[in-house]
Amino acid sequence: MLSPTQLYESAMISSGGMTNRLDRLECAGLVERRPDPKDRRGKQIAITTGGKRAIDDLIGPMVAARRAIDLRADAVGAGDSQRPAQEIAHWPLGTLSSPAVTSPGVKGS
Repeated sequence: MLSPTQLYESAMISSGGMTNRLDRLECAGLVERRPDPKDRRGKQIAITTGGKRAIDDLIGPMVAARRAIDLRADAVGAGDSQRPAQEIAHWPLGTLSSPAVTSPGVKGS
């Protein structure tokens, strides 16, 4: 568990911005505020079971997308180590699901 202060400092956002986010996450049942056992005035933020489930549901697709990006970057950059990373940023996300997809101008396999 972390305090709201620890969260907003690590996220580099304002305390008001973190409060807004925590309110929305709490309303969605993804986190809960618990009393801080070391400070009667403080709260600790805990991830709920629903929050853990949401994280698990997101991790698989994110890992798959990263693998697709890496495979595609290897194909695009083959023979050209100076290829700008900005090209990767402009690839349509829907094309990242298949490693066989290549960038325009790159011969497919």
